[in-house]
Amino acid sequence: MLFQNQPLTQTNYGEKHLLWLAGVCPGTRFRLALYPTQENSPFKRSRMSYRELRLLTENLRMLGYPRIVSMDSFRESNFALTADLLIWLTEIYEPRAMIPKKIDTEHDRVALIKFVANTFLTKQHIRLNTKRLYLADGYAVKELLKLISILVEAIQQPPIDGNKLGHSLEGTISHATIKELRERVANMSRSGANLYEALNAEVRLRGSRQQILATHMELSTIEKALKEAAAAADKVSDSASKKVNSVTGDEASVQTKINKKLSEIERAQKRLRQMKQLRYKLTQEICRDYGHFQTCLPG
Repeated sequence: MLFQNQPLTQTNYGEKHLLWLAGVCPGTRFRLALYPTQENSPFKRSRMSYRELRLLTENLRMLGYPRIVSMDSFRESNFALTADLLIWLTEIYEPRAMIPKKIDTEHDRVALIKFVANTFLTKQHIRLNTKRLYLADGYAVKELLKLISILVEAIQQPPIDGNKLGHSLEGTISHATIKELRERVANMSRSGANLYEALNAEVRLRGSRQQILATHMELSTIEKALKEAAAAADKVSDSASKKVNSVTGDEASVQTKINKKLSEIERAQKRLRQMKQLRYKLTQEICRDYGHFQTCLPG
């Protein structure tokens, strides 16, 4: 229990009942007084339930924990077993985590508890009570069951059939969604390639950058470099303006040519319509003359 401005007392229970967890209450200066868990103690802790302890031992056997955990393992404070379980569970959840495994001193034990709690909070979004874990008693069993129950539920779930999953997804995902996903994958690939090239350039240019940063430059040199950079920028701006002006002139000439071609197309279409009308008249005259010619032939 935490009290502000209270005396620090140590009972005959030793260090295992005296906690000084740095970081449990950041920004607060406090003293901690613990009393023996007797019948008349105002801070008597509830006993751990038989069901929780049995569930812990059964789940550990199911998960393949290498050590034997009996029903009496947490009747008293057992920080060595608690630390071993925390390290084993952390390696299952985060195999690449660099876990501090020393528990010889109080500082080492506090560092281990803080590291495990922070890892599960940031990576798995599981909040653990550091004080209960440090006590390594029945309350620690409750905190350990938070981590173990998730693994047990994952083992007990039936395997997912990939074919059934594919058939079920075929009816729910539309073609537009598939196209969008493909575009995103392509963008991710391009972004990854660009990032890889940028990182390689960073490795190549790191030495030059460090050398430039370590070199002491005079103000006159910096001023000269800035003036040269400004002059180069003005030159680039002038060339860009000239290109824009030339593009504007080219646009006007191209528009004139387009208008000329459009007028030629319009005249050609008008001429085509006239020729079609003339063809119709000529066809009628030819048919009439051919009929007259047929009547004039001797029978």
